[in-house]
Amino acid sequence: MNIDLIENSVLAVSGGADSMYLLHQYRKVSGIRVAHVNYHIREDSNVDQKLVQDYCAKYGIPFHVMEVRPTKDTGIEEWARDVRYSFFKDLCDTFAINTIITAHNANDQAETVLMRLLRGTGFAGLAGVHKQMGKLVRPMLHLTKEFIYAECKRLDIPYHEDSTNVDTKYLRNWFRHEATKAVGHALSVIWFRWSANFGHQYNFLFGSLGLWFSVIYRAGYRDWE
Repeated sequence: MNIDLIENSVLAVSGGADSMYLLHQYRKVSGIRVAHVNYHIREDSNVDQKLVQDYCAKYGIPFHVMEVRPTKDTGIEEWARDVRYSFFKDLCDTFAINTIITAHNANDQAETVLMRLLRGTGFAGLAGVHKQMGKLVRPMLHLTKEFIYAECKRLDIPYHEDSTNVDTKYLRNWFRHEATKAVGHALSVIWFRWSANFGHQYNFLFGSLGLWFSVIYRAGYRDWE
């Protein structure tokens, strides 16, 4: 399965199977830079950093790292997300880059839709995450985790498993290992495919409504009361 390859991009690479597969696919693309955040949450977090750094050195890819440490034990997921996206944005500003590439996959999409559904999401939330939002591009949303692991094995792509991914005190991990287990793998894949289709329909529907209202407004029907 192919993924979109976009030149002059910042790649978010953690060292896990998903992002290392992404980096492997992008390794010969012109103008890419790799961004890695070391949160020092785990004792072996330096292993991730060295893995990504060594891979970048092998292919002559500019490597940028931010090292941070959490200041509290709660809200770590939100804090980590804010830290890394701020870092990515700074790199884009510094090097005049317009695209940030992440390795979110089909399983991530299914988890997101399920989380939103169980939280009581609105209509838009059922569409899941979009392939592109502003500078952010997710070219791997059509790839399952199983496919990525199989490709890493087949292509001998190195990666390091984050031990905190099995810690269910983090909300997404609880959904990944408990909720989606209850739903079942098959339903998760169906959910992803449905959410992807729903996303296209949602964009078409509201794009059409916006155009319709614009036409009416320009035609002079501006008094809605």
